[in-house]
Amino acid sequence: WSAEEMPLPPVLVLQVWDNDLFSKDDWLGEVELDLNEFDQPTLRASDALLPAPRPAECMENCEFKNGSCVRKKCKRKEPINIFKAKRAKGWVPCGGFQRNDPEFEEVNGIRRKKIILSGRIEIEMELLTKAEAEAKPVGKGRKEPNAFPFLPKPNRPPTSFFWLTSPLKALRYIIWTNYWQYIIILTILAIAIAYLIVFLYHSPYFMNDKAFNSDGSGTATSSPSTSGMGTNSE
Repeated sequence: WSAEEMPLPPVLVLQVWDNDLFSKDDWLGEVELDLNEFDQPTLRASDALLPAPRPAECMENCEFKNGSCVRKKCKRKEPINIFKAKRAKGWVPCGGFQRNDPEFEEVNGIRRKKIILSGRIEIEMELLTKAEAEAKPVGKGRKEPNAFPFLPKPNRPPTSFFWLTSPLKALRYIIWTNYWQYIIILTILAIAIAYLIVFLYHSPYFMNDKAFNSDGSGTATSSPSTSGMGTNSE
């Protein structure tokens, strides 16, 4: 190697962060994959668990047969070498710390936060030569060309959004979905109370107008009848 180059172990680090709008993004967890030897991704997400402690005889090397260690106390599956397998797909566990009141453990005389299963990541990786990579162009993330592999949109629930940036969605999926019965009842009550207030406010004017109109019509009716009687008597 030249003075400007330094060989590094082929380790792929995948990290998971939350996306905060105002505050600082928080680290949720990560997984490190030694591309020379990493545990096989699982087909189901529920099977992706953090590696269990291995017995002392398996700390250096495991004896694998039919894809699993032959020792009964060791549940490790035969690892993958991406440089030989060329391709890997499945779920891998993501390790993190308890955010509120974390537990501590002692490892090799060093006290540190206890690593827990903070999530799972579905991965699909393929090792290509330079010529193969040029023949299969891909975009960053889900940008075009979205292929090799195709990345579908995340299947998130409708309520996975920040309510302040989407107030209409918040009204629909959070408030209306959970409290629609109360909203309808309060709306009917508000309309009824509004009609009652309008009626009580205008009812005195209606009663006064009716009283004055009835008096005026009675006078107007008696006057012609009196004049008519007087004309007949003459």
